[in-house]
Amino acid sequence: MKRRSLLLALLASGANPLAHSTARAADSPRIAHPGVQLYTVRTGMEKDFRGTLAAVARLGYQEVEFAGYFGQKPADIKALLRDLNLTAPSAHVGDSVLGPEAARVIDEALTIGHHYLVVPWTPQEQWRDLDAWKRRAEAFNRAGETCRNAGLQLCYHNHHFEFATVNGQQPYELLLTRCDPALVQMELDLYWAAVAGQDPLALMRRYPGRFPMVHLKQAKAAALAAGQDVLSLNMDQAHHLMTEVGPGLIDFPRLLADPASAGIRHFFVEHDAAASPMESLGISLRFMKGLTVKMSG
Repeated sequence: MKRRSLLLALLASGANPLAHSTARAADSPRIAHPGVQLYTVRTGMEKDFRGTLAAVARLGYQEVEFAGYFGQKPADIKALLRDLNLTAPSAHVGDSVLGPEAARVIDEALTIGHHYLVVPWTPQEQWRDLDAWKRRAEAFNRAGETCRNAGLQLCYHNHHFEFATVNGQQPYELLLTRCDPALVQMELDLYWAAVAGQDPLALMRRYPGRFPMVHLKQAKAAALAAGQDVLSLNMDQAHHLMTEVGPGLIDFPRLLADPASAGIRHFFVEHDAAASPMESLGISLRFMKGLTVKMSG
């Protein structure tokens, strides 16, 4: 497939997240608390939960975002995080937070110390169904109110398919307009937005204050040809194009130069298909540590 470079302006703009989110020093020259989405090391987490978290901490990461607890008890996870000097502001919990399991999910989150619960995916059979997206927005609002009453914030994490045009409307825009900002916020995955041809700068300017967290991974090349349908993007191909945070198609120095004005509070490195996950996380962290940013508490 012939690919053309995407013209991306990746300077974020947003606003204030939850008041109880991790405090930051004003005008910090660096990202004070680099984070990792633990899906990157899911194989290690399944085999050696404690050892994998310890290795992440030794690399220099200070925040983790869970993608499953691998049978561990919430109280034990809380104790382990404390021992390793890690915090876990967020967890991907799937649709479990939308239904009868919500009480259990919320209780686990409060025990561990999460502030955000994230729905990271929408079933493929709903991608081209605008009415299904409308129902999903309603479900998010209901779950968001339940989370908020418990002191938590519900978020939705994007891939590429939310940026397709369905009956003249983009599902991601539908979620942003139909979801109550006080109840539902967004975790913006910059890689997936970029390969879908989106400009996060324009997106965040249209919806300031909706993006308290970002996922960071670089794209080796553009995934779509000009005019190509977003939903024609092959997931395996998109995973193959992922690489470590660093120079490339996505201009991270520009994007992350002033996250204070964007309202971004948490930065999670992720690589879904790294050949050597720990090595990959180390490369991304070294680049992150070189970025100059302006943060506020």
